Amino acid sequence: MNRLAEKIKNARIAAKLTEKELAQKSGVALSYLLQVESGKKVINEKIADQILSSLGEKIEFIDPDLEVKSEPVKSPLETKKIVNTQEQSKGKIHITPTGQWQDALSGIVKRVPIYDLVRWETIGYKEHPVIDNKVEGYNGEKLLYVKVTNNQVSGLRIKMNDLVFVLEAHEVNKNGIYLLEYQNKRIIRQVMKINNREFSLIQGGATEAEIVDQRAFSVIGKCLSVSFEL
Repeated sequence: MNRLAEKIKNARIAAKLTEKELAQKSGVALSYLLQVESGKKVINEKIADQILSSLGEKIEFIDPDLEVKSEPVKSPLETKKIVNTQEQSKGKIHITPTGQWQDALSGIVKRVPIYDLVRWETIGYKEHPVIDNKVEGYNGEKLLYVKVTNNQVSGLRIKMNDLVFVLEAHEVNKNGIYLLEYQNKRIIRQVMKINNREFSLIQGGATEAEIVDQRAFSVIGKCLSVSFEL
């Protein structure tokens, strides 16, 4: 028996009416009412409303199993999330793009995240054009920037505040400069393979190279280029 049929039956019993009396009162056939109350026939809302109205009841369309959550009503400005700020001194207008605009631009511009080398958290983004579904010839989802926070690898011509462009990797394919995780820190080193088990980690300058077992470090990515501000 569905909820409407059950409601009709309960209302009839509460009104102390027989099926025949309710059929006459509501103007429906007795056989039809009997089939509805027994669950053999599914009643439509129009006839259910007709029967319930004769009993002084109404159809309730609220589903008791539906979870209703109260959410604050947002203003049109909050919904669009468009913020226009004007710098009168410079005569510039800055517009924060909506999510819809960002989705539209995602096919032609890729926002590559910039990570702080020490804290390893996102501190910004740098935009690159997407050409043939590639960014600088690579899969855009595997690219990131790292902002150098010290001069430890200045011997490799990478200095503090430089941005290192990195392609995610999991192993040293050939000698080069890599972003590594070593001794619970993220570091940039020139990596040279000595044999199948040992690698030389070179910091550059007068610092001696460190010979380590390949199991002592993990590769985060291969450094592709370095950019800096003049």
